[in-house]
Amino acid sequence: MSTPRKHQREVGSRLPRHTRRHPAASQSHLSELGTDVVATRLRTLGHPMRLRIMRALDGRPATADQLAEVLDEQVGAVRAHMAVLYRAGVVRRADDGGHPIYELADWPSLWLVEQLAYRLRLRAIEDGDLAPDHGDEESPACR
Repeated sequence: MSTPRKHQREVGSRLPRHTRRHPAASQSHLSELGTDVVATRLRTLGHPMRLRIMRALDGRPATADQLAEVLDEQVGAVRAHMAVLYRAGVVRRADDGGHPIYELADWPSLWLVEQLAYRLRLRAIEDGDLAPDHGDEESPACR
């Protein structure tokens, strides 16, 4: 019986990164909902401008024009991405008789992105690709 091939980063005395499952990582949630549904949501979140829009809307409702100004992007591009986020249920809109005002409706999606960014940052620090910061002790969820 052959031993599994190890990744180059897992050599020496260092323990493999993924030796245990996280208690919150339940297989049943993914199988109950379906991988297609989850993959579709991740694709929706997977565009850099959509991530920037979500951050800009975190606690601050805004029109597409206001978002375009804050993000320094073309208003047409912002509107197109807002339509994708709206259809997916990530944002909601209220019409005030003029321009629709958007707000973040699915904050867990933003939380997921923040957690992923935090873990990637820690990994880059661990690998020596990024200098540590004094705020690296806590995850964003702890703040």
